[in-house]
Amino acid sequence: MSAAGVSWGLLQHALGRASDVPGLLTAVSRASGNQLQNRMRDLCDRVLHQGTIYNASPPAVRELIAMSARRDTRDKAVFYAVLGEFARSARQAVRDGRAIPCCSGGEPADGTAILCEILQARDRFAPDLEHREATIRGLAADLLTASTDADAAAIQLVRNRYSAERDASARLSLLNCLIRVRSTVSDWREFLTAALARETDPANRCALRRAEVQEWKSESRAAAVDELVGTSIQTEPSGLFAALRELGDERELAALLQALRAGSDRHFLREAALRLLRVIFLDPRTGWENVSYSVVQDQSTPRRTSDPIGSLLKGVFKLALLVLVGKLFPFVVRRKLRKIAEAGAKRRMKVEYREIEGEAPEMPTRLTAQQQMVLESLAGKSELWFDITNLWELFGLPSTAEALREFIRARA
Repeated sequence: MSAAGVSWGLLQHALGRASDVPGLLTAVSRASGNQLQNRMRDLCDRVLHQGTIYNASPPAVRELIAMSARRDTRDKAVFYAVLGEFARSARQAVRDGRAIPCCSGGEPADGTAILCEILQARDRFAPDLEHREATIRGLAADLLTASTDADAAAIQLVRNRYSAERDASARLSLLNCLIRVRSTVSDWREFLTAALARETDPANRCALRRAEVQEWKSESRAAAVDELVGTSIQTEPSGLFAALRELGDERELAALLQALRAGSDRHFLREAALRLLRVIFLDPRTGWENVSYSVVQDQSTPRRTSDPIGSLLKGVFKLALLVLVGKLFPFVVRRKLRKIAEAGAKRRMKVEYREIEGEAPEMPTRLTAQQQMVLESLAGKSELWFDITNLWELFGLPSTAEALREFIRARA
C-alpha cells in the first residue's frame, strides 16, 4: 500500500494526528544531500521522536524503504541509517514492552510491524552487501538481520559477506549483525571457532571473544577470558561486564579484578568498581544505568556541562556518516555522552548514580577475605579517586582512598 492509501489522519505520531506525514514524506523524497538531512529530521521528529515509535511509524518505514532504492551512495547511507534506527527502537519495543513517549521503544505491535516491513524488503537490501562502500555494506547487513525473525537465506547472505569482507570496520559491523541473530544459527560455535582462527583485527577479536564467552558461559576457556579482558580495554569496553557475568561469581570476580588492574580509563574503572561492589556485597538493586555527569570547575562548585550534544558532536562522530546520524537523532548521541564526559583526561567530573531502586545491602561489621581483597584493590587504583562520585556512599563506604583503607583495617 502506498502513502496515498494509508489513513494517516487515523494514526498517531509524537505531535498528535499523523495527517502531516504524507507531506513530510514527499519532502524527503524530493530532497538530497544536506537538504535531505533536514527533511529527514523533520519526519523523524514525528515518527521516531527521541527513539519512540508510533502507529504511524510502520507505514512511514515502508515509504522510506521504497525511496532508498533510487538513491546514490551518500543519500542511501542516510536512508539505511534511519531505517536501522527504526529497527533498533522496534527491537526494544518488542523486547521491553510499551514505553512512555520520548523514551526509546514504543508499542510492541508497532515494533513488530516495523521489523516485518524491513525484513520483507530483503531483496532491496541484499545487493548492497556487495556495494563498493564498506559503510553501505554494513548498513545493508544491519537491515537484513533486523531481528531474529530474519529468514535463513538473508542470514546466510550476511554470513557469506562476512567471510569475504576485507575491511575490518565493515567486518565488525557484519559480525555484530550475526551476533544479533546467533540463536538462529545452528552451527554458531563452529562459526565462532573458525572466525577466531583467521581474525587478526583487535576490535573484531574482542567482539568474537565476547560472543564466545556469552556462548560457553562458565565453560569458557581461560585464554578466551584473558583475551576478552585485554582486547576490551584496548578497543571497546562496552559489553565486557555483561559477558563476564556469564562466567559465574568466582570467575567473574577474578576477571573483573584483572580488568581493574589493567585498565586506566576512569569511566571503565568506575564501571568495574561498581560491578565488583555489587558482586562482593550481593547487591540486588536496579537503576544503576541512570547516571548524570557534570564538570567540576573547582573543589567546591560543580557546573553542568553546557549542551554536550551540540558542542562535542564532531568529537564523537569522526566518520561522516555518524556525524549525519547524530544530527538526525540526538538520542543516538546520548548513548555516547558517558564517553564524552570522560573525554577530557584533566577534567574532574562529578558522577552521580540516580534513581537506584531497592534496599542497599547491609555493610558487614567484619569483612570477608574476598571483600577485603577487592576493597584494597579499589583503594589502590588512583584513577578511581580523581572524580567525585556518590558510588561509594551508595554502598556505605568512605569517599577517599585513604579513608577506605582505614575502613578495611577497622573491619578486618
